[in-house]
Amino acid sequence: MNDVARLILEAWEKLGPKIKADPHELAKRLARRRRGIMTRPVPAWCLAIRASDRRITPAHWVISPEHALDLDHPQHPYEPIEHEVTIRVHALRKYCRPVRTDSWGEQVADVSEKLGVSPSSILNARLAGKFTERYVKGLGGKRGHPVPLIHSWTTLDPSGYRHFSRPDPLWGALWEFLPDMIPDDFEQTLIRRPIYRCMLPKNHRPPELHRDDMRFMGWRWICPGCKQPTRKIYYPLAPQTLFNLLGPDPTLPQGAGMPVARPHNPRKTQHYDLNDHPVPLPTFACFRCHRIRSDTRIGNAIWNQIVTHLTAGLLFGHEVTKPDWYSPTRLNTRTRQLNRPAPRRQMVLRRLLNGWSINRIARDMHVTPTCIRIQIHHLCAQENVKNRHELARKLRAPVMPPLNQIERARLRRERVKELLLAGLPAKAIAQIIGFDLKTVILDSHEIYRQHGVGGRGPFKARQALAQKLGILLPPTRHHQLREKIASMLDAGIKKAQIARELKMSFSGICWHVQQMKRRKEESGHLDCVSLPMDKK
Repeated sequence: MNDVARLILEAWEKLGPKIKADPHELAKRLARRRRGIMTRPVPAWCLAIRASDRRITPAHWVISPEHALDLDHPQHPYEPIEHEVTIRVHALRKYCRPVRTDSWGEQVADVSEKLGVSPSSILNARLAGKFTERYVKGLGGKRGHPVPLIHSWTTLDPSGYRHFSRPDPLWGALWEFLPDMIPDDFEQTLIRRPIYRCMLPKNHRPPELHRDDMRFMGWRWICPGCKQPTRKIYYPLAPQTLFNLLGPDPTLPQGAGMPVARPHNPRKTQHYDLNDHPVPLPTFACFRCHRIRSDTRIGNAIWNQIVTHLTAGLLFGHEVTKPDWYSPTRLNTRTRQLNRPAPRRQMVLRRLLNGWSINRIARDMHVTPTCIRIQIHHLCAQENVKNRHELARKLRAPVMPPLNQIERARLRRERVKELLLAGLPAKAIAQIIGFDLKTVILDSHEIYRQHGVGGRGPFKARQALAQKLGILLPPTRHHQLREKIASMLDAGIKKAQIARELKMSFSGICWHVQQMKRRKEESGHLDCVSLPMDKK
């Protein structure tokens, strides 16, 4: 048990009883097993095979046709051809094991043979300091320069990342035993295709390239899912949680076995029990088809991902203390490139200053609008402005860039808001701004929602908006009518006479009087004059 497992168990001893006692909290954490953080496999638990591995030979792999790698065969002299490779368990358990070097040191040719690469492929790893080297004069009777002996203090992964590095130590040592976890009856046939490339400069290339003008550069697998060539294929395995190693899942009742692991298909909706652990499809495919999640220590994403996988979604990353040796380091050193020309960015800037829209620039440059927005974001950051309109004003563009749909809607809603607070009805607003009535109503609803005064009806929402903004609304036609009715009632005029003078029905006058009385009672004014209800 490593430090990560120990810290997770300590956190579970503290939080486990509380989580199991709260059904809602337990259901929320079990639901994480169906989310992307658990359904997407991680590279540390994926068995990988390189297409250009030199250890793939007819001795331990079933290759059809058998003469595909024979350069002396009369059907394809001096040229490897496309062939099928049948992957079986015994070959995986023999050649997908981690490689360890002798502490005394080994010759470069022997280490490259173990890793399945050429001796020149280890040169970059040697220059990066992944091996310790010492030189022995005349080793094995060899004349000339001293013979180098290399040794790595860390375990090497033949199909690992850069410089044959092993997965992140936070994931533990399970990656060394991945070949033993594959079923004994597994078998899959894949196509391996040779790759050729012309090594001549572009200015000296002939108009028609022939195979003699090209150089063999290696092999590519043909992914069975997307049918695209790929350097490496992956076989993701089921995640092994701490509960798999120490006992049954604590969320299950006493005496129940482990939850059933079922393959997860992201393109098909499936309804499983929350206790079921999602398992990737048991087949070799490329990185994209398996939707493998890349890991990095920059940020807290990898720590939360590790804790989630090792606890089957029952704990979050912030609930577990990180080990003392944990540090957010980069796999590759970050280097900033200064004084580097950016021709594509200058193309975007030139079109933007000519008054082009984002979609027009994207169509002209054959890229997506998102790519153009990213370039504009970098340009605004360089000039220290907020948006592209300020950028155009700062650089004195002859034509300002047009507004997009969101910006036009924002300006239109500001105008609708001014007219609403001016007391105009929706029809009048639609005639003034030149839009249909439905657009005005939707804009007013969005304005009410933004200010938190929606759901009260149009009249009450407008009053609440004006009160919230500290604006006095002009009196409407109904307010003026009720003020006139109230003044006439105070003067002692009866309702029937008021109806004749105002050319209204008697029931309409009674309804207005009742509404005025109810409003005054709701407002709580005790000094208001009581309306004479018995006058005829």
